[in-house]
Order: sequence, then structure tokens, then C-alpha cells
Amino acid sequence: MEAVRVDFADGLWLALIGWFIITAATTERQTATAEIALAGVRGADVMTPHPDLASGWHSVAEFSDEAARSRQDAFPVVGFR
Repeated sequence: MEAVRVDFADGLWLALIGWFIITAATTERQTATAEIALAGVRGADVMTPHPDLASGWHSVAEFSDEAARSRQDAFPVVGFR
């Protein structure tokens, strides 16, 4: 009877496959939890009704000054019409 030899590469592949399965399962669980928590919530319910806007014609320095005074993290950019 021959002894079964397990190479280092075999163990590495098993570890990588296990890591992939655990990561995919964790992501799926988080997605399902978020979908349940957000069921029935509309985008309008979580948006700022009248956000501060970033004018496309202002310089970066001007935008930085305006952004420093705002409580927002993101700014819709508007341009010329």
C-alpha cells in the first residue's frame, strides 16, 4: 500500500478555496441582512432634500472653501446650461 503524499501546493489550494468560500458566504450574509433592513425604504427617504451643490465653473480652491462650511460628504456637480 502506497502512502499518500500531500504537497505544500495542495494545502495552499485548499486554503485558498476555503478562504474564497468563507468570503463569498460572508458577503452573501451581509447583502441579505442589508436587503431585509432596507426593505420598503425609498431613496428619497435617505437623501438630503436640498443638497449643497458644487458649481462646475468654480476653481478647486473656491470649492474647497465652500465644502469646508458644509456638513455634506458628497456634492452634486452642476455645470452651465
